[in-house]
Amino acid sequence: MRKAAIIGLAGSLMLASGLAQAVEGDRMFTLGGSLYWIDVDAKNVGTMDFTGGAFIGSAAFNNHVALRGSIYGATWDVDDELEVTGSDIQMLLGNNLVREGFKYYVALGVFNERIGPASVDADDREEFSGAQLGVGFGYNWSHIALDYTLNFRAVDDYADSIGIWQAPGAQHSDVIATSTVLALSLRF
Repeated sequence: MRKAAIIGLAGSLMLASGLAQAVEGDRMFTLGGSLYWIDVDAKNVGTMDFTGGAFIGSAAFNNHVALRGSIYGATWDVDDELEVTGSDIQMLLGNNLVREGFKYYVALGVFNERIGPASVDADDREEFSGAQLGVGFGYNWSHIALDYTLNFRAVDDYADSIGIWQAPGAQHSDVIATSTVLALSLRF
């Protein structure tokens, strides 16, 4: 509990510091929606591609550091009875995150999701979580932001838990998992 309080206080101080340094015209927050894709590929075994959407929001500490989170849902492209719901949070490190114009960043974060049939309660679905590393770019207009981010995800949970990946001869190194986000947000 004490660690959480210290982390919360430190985060609040960093955010307040960043807001205090904001110049006129800087927009420190975004809130919007996105298209969200998850692709899990196992070499010589198979592919699972999910397509859906997300609610996404961010808070910038300054022009180079921001925190972004999303809540997403998607269905399997082959059979929409199989769905995934989850969330992720990322620290964005880049340039021009709060000012108008072109921006780019590296995204460091974690994800947590559940995959299973739509007819099954979310708590009874298979759970996947891990780290993710991404790269992104976009453009900030006065009140609108457009972002594209490609994230590479840790594959251990995918490789261990989904039966298709446990085919004879399949290795963890043969599995690649990505999430892709195309977001349109309001800036304020």
